[in-house]
Amino acid sequence: METFSTLLSLVFMVLIACGGWLGRWGRTYLPLRVTVYVLIVLSALAFLGLGSLLMVLPTIPDMIKPVGPMLFGMGLCSLPVMIPFIRKTISKFVFKGLNPDFPDHVWALYIFMVMLLATVVSITAMYNPDAFVEGLKGMPVALMATLNAVTFVAFAFIASGVWRGRSLKATAVELGLTRLSWKQVGMFFGFSLLLAVAIRGLEAILIPLVDKSMLDAIERVVNALDTGGSPLETLQKAIIVGLAAGIGEEVLFRGLVQPLFGVFATALLFTLIHIHYGPSLLLLVLLVVGIILGLIRQRWNTTAAIIVHAGFDFFVILSSLIK
Repeated sequence: METFSTLLSLVFMVLIACGGWLGRWGRTYLPLRVTVYVLIVLSALAFLGLGSLLMVLPTIPDMIKPVGPMLFGMGLCSLPVMIPFIRKTISKFVFKGLNPDFPDHVWALYIFMVMLLATVVSITAMYNPDAFVEGLKGMPVALMATLNAVTFVAFAFIASGVWRGRSLKATAVELGLTRLSWKQVGMFFGFSLLLAVAIRGLEAILIPLVDKSMLDAIERVVNALDTGGSPLETLQKAIIVGLAAGIGEEVLFRGLVQPLFGVFATALLFTLIHIHYGPSLLLLVLLVVGIILGLIRQRWNTTAAIIVHAGFDFFVILSSLIK
C-alpha cells in the first residue's frame, strides 16, 4: 500500500509541475494551451480507468478498496473543468481570482478539485489511525518538517514565476513576502500566543463534549512525535517545526494559492492536509485558523501570516510536548 501511495504521489506531482508550466506558456501559444487540455483529459481517463479496474477486481485488500472509487471520482473532476460555462460561473461566484480563459488557471482548478476529493476520501474511508501512529514512531519530525518547508517554498517560487524568468525579488513580492516593521512583528507574534491560548481553550471545552475519542487520538499522536529528550531539545523541536510549518505552508497556501482561490477555499485545502487525527472536530478548528491566517494575508501580507502561523505552532507544540 505504501509503495502504491508513493508512486501515485510521484506521478501526481509530475503532472502538477508539467501542467502548470505548459499552462503558463499556453496563454501565448495555442499548441501548448491545447496540450494542457489534452493532459487534463488524459489524466482524467487514467484515473477513471484505474479506478474502474480496482472497483471490478474480484479480490482486493480492504485498505485498497476505497482507492477505486476515489480515483474514479478524481477522473470525473475533469468534466466541469472542461466546460467553459462552468468555469466562468465558478470564477464569478466562487474563485474570483480565477481567469477561466487562462490554461494555467484551468489546470489549477482541476488540481484543486482532484486534491479536494482525494483528501476527503483519505481522511474518511481510508484513514487508519493505528497505521498512522505506527508510522510516526521514530520519525525525525524536525527534519521532515524542514524538508516539507523547502519543497513547498521551492514549488511556490517556481509556480509563481521563476520558471518564466521573473526575478526572485519580484516573485517574493508576488507571493506577499514583503517587509514588516519590528512593531508589527511583535504585534503578530503576540497575536499568535493569544490565538494558541484561545484554540487550546476551545479544544479543552468542546472536544470532550463532542468527540471524546479524539482526546485519545491526540495523545497517541503526540506520544509518537515525542521521542524524549531534554527541555532544550524539546524547545529546539518546537522552534524548528513551528518555523518550518509557518514558512512552508504560508508561502504555498496564502502566498501562491489564496490569490487564485480566495480565503475560504485555501483554508479548506490547508485544513485537509492536516489529516493526523482523521475526521474530527480538530479539522473544524484548523479551518477557523486557516481563515484567520487568510484574512491576515489579505489585510497585511504573507510575512504576517508566517509569523502568526509559526508562533501559533510553536506555542501549541511546546504545550503538547512539555509534560
